[in-house]
Amino acid sequence: MRHLSAVIFISLAAFPVGADQPKAALDKKEKPAVTLKVGDAAPALKASKWLQGDAVKGFKKDHVYVVEFWATWCGPCIAMMPHLAELQQTYKNKGVTVIGYTAKDENNTEEKAAAFVKKRGAKLKYTFAYSDDRDTYDAWMKAAGRDGIPCSFVVNKEGKIAFVGHPLFLGVVLPKVLAGAKPQAISDEMGKVKEESQAVNDALFPDHKVGLQKLKEFEAKYPALANNPMSVRVKLSLLPKVGKVDEAKQLAEALVKKAVEREDAPGLHQVSALLRLGSGKESKDLLAVAVKAAEAMVRVAGDKDATALLNLASTYSGAGENKKDGVPGAVGRMLATETALYLAGRGSQKDVRAAVDAFIVHWEWLNKRRAKNGTHERPYMIAPYYFYYAHYFAAQAVELLPDYERAEYRRRINDLLFSVRLEDGSWNDRVFPRTASYSTAMASMALMMPDLPRPASWKKD
Repeated sequence: MRHLSAVIFISLAAFPVGADQPKAALDKKEKPAVTLKVGDAAPALKASKWLQGDAVKGFKKDHVYVVEFWATWCGPCIAMMPHLAELQQTYKNKGVTVIGYTAKDENNTEEKAAAFVKKRGAKLKYTFAYSDDRDTYDAWMKAAGRDGIPCSFVVNKEGKIAFVGHPLFLGVVLPKVLAGAKPQAISDEMGKVKEESQAVNDALFPDHKVGLQKLKEFEAKYPALANNPMSVRVKLSLLPKVGKVDEAKQLAEALVKKAVEREDAPGLHQVSALLRLGSGKESKDLLAVAVKAAEAMVRVAGDKDATALLNLASTYSGAGENKKDGVPGAVGRMLATETALYLAGRGSQKDVRAAVDAFIVHWEWLNKRRAKNGTHERPYMIAPYYFYYAHYFAAQAVELLPDYERAEYRRRINDLLFSVRLEDGSWNDRVFPRTASYSTAMASMALMMPDLPRPASWKKD
């Protein structure tokens, strides 16, 4: 159950800060002692290829460097990239160089990293490096006792480590480093900031109003931390829930405008998804902003970007703008069928992916029958108990897709599940309290699917 608890916390907490390394890359032995600490000299930064920007062959005196470790499969890393780009532009004339450093693992090849930087790098405008081994990664991350990304290191003007932590805190850290503050003083102060942020996180549940007020006070105290991707998630999820629809709309519109200016497709994706999947879906005004964000995402990412197109279709459907006739009633059965055909050697990953996409796009139709009386009634023709059964098979189908696609699909399905989680922490797709255990079991297995055994395949007759 440890994995499930982690998923629940990450999905609901105020500051879900990173992603673990792929299991194949984890050291199964006991963690070694931390040998790289704040105040120590920065290790060498070796790269097999500098994907964008000038190669950094050494840390120049009187220059400040941000070394941020990321991977192509890491959603939280990608979400923080516009923030890093903004910091680079803010401090480029003050002797600051931001470096996005990524190293090879089974899901993070040079080809994938190069393709990502080719597509996104020109808009981000900071330096990117790739290593075909993990020596430098280990010399920084492993030595510092870090096993989750994104993780940033700040190297001060003397070549010393001045900060180690999540990049969302860099807006507070960099002015202190540039002013010449001692590394240990920065570390101590940032420790207090993190404690305050955790206190805000703890206050958000169960009293959302109290928590939102504390978040407002926290951001007033630390303006550099205001409206980061994590706090945006909290606000757009909870403001409509406590009746502050106008405030949520004002924030969402400002975020869309800023994301368009920065050509930030993930930021637009976040706004549209949060509004159509969370409590904002009850407001026509917020759904209209969701549509605006989704349409802008397609313009920014391009009309051939699969994620942007799927998000647009899902948002149209959620906002009641699906122009197709009829009500799709087989998107759960389709998942089970395509999975079985693929395992039997008679299907394809393309067909499995299409089934998962159809499930996400038409999810709102399934949700209309959740916890309702009657069975297979028109126009839906979908029984209530069908709901979490479909999520289970959607999660199973995702695990049959290529490795590099799974993280995004897992996140989408998890977001859908948590959007209908009951106040007591359970799930129930019927009107009878006794069925909550069944629904919760199905939802839990869907969330734990990455750790469950893959279903056996079999040969054709």
